[in-house]
Amino acid sequence: MTVTKRVKASEKQAICRQIVSTLKKRYQGTPPKNERPVLETMLYAICLEDASFEQAEAAYERYFSDFFDLNELRVSSISELEPIFDGMPRPEWKALRVRTLLNEIFERHYAFECELLRRKT
Repeated sequence: MTVTKRVKASEKQAICRQIVSTLKKRYQGTPPKNERPVLETMLYAICLEDASFEQAEAAYERYFSDFFDLNELRVSSISELEPIFDGMPRPEWKALRVRTLLNEIFERHYAFECELLRRKT
């Protein structure tokens, strides 16, 4: 039978510090803070998944330069949305997520408005 050894609080803190420093080296910090509306923050999060900050920012800008508005993004096909994520991993998956997100929000509220979520946090 094995006996478990209790770990002291100071040892737990040292382990946590080591993990945090390793993660900071691996992931190069956090993205810059931007005060975007809730819906735009969710769209940016889709861009940022498995991508660098620069790639995510470029894709986010293409949402609004390549398409007239969010409704046009919502009704576009996956193949029409894929070029937004050019050079990023799994562009078809990201395109599907954008379209699904916009459709879900539009079907619930008949508008692209999610600021109610900000008030709930």
